[in-house]
Amino acid sequence: MLDPLNDNLFHERDDVEETKRSAANLEEILDETYDELKAYLLCRIEGGQNQLQMVTDKRNAILQANRVAKTTLEVFDNILYKEPLDQRTYSS
Repeated sequence: MLDPLNDNLFHERDDVEETKRSAANLEEILDETYDELKAYLLCRIEGGQNQLQMVTDKRNAILQANRVAKTTLEVFDNILYKEPLDQRTYSS
C-alpha cells in the first residue's frame, strides 16, 4: 500500500521539477519575445518619424515654391498694369 504512494510522491517531485524548468524556460521565451516586439515597434516608430519629417519637408518646399510663384506673379502684374512711360519725360 505504501509503494504506490511512494511512487506517486516520486512522480510528483519529478513533475514539480519539470514545472520549475518549464517556468524558467517560459520566462526566457517571454523575455525574448518582449525584446523582439520592442525592437519591431521601435523600428515602426522611427519609420513613422521619418515619414513625418519627409511630409514636413515637402510641405515647406511647397510653401516656398508658392511664395516664389506669388512674387513672380506680382512682378508681372506690376509690369503689365503699370502706366506706360511717356517718351517726352525722357527726351531732352
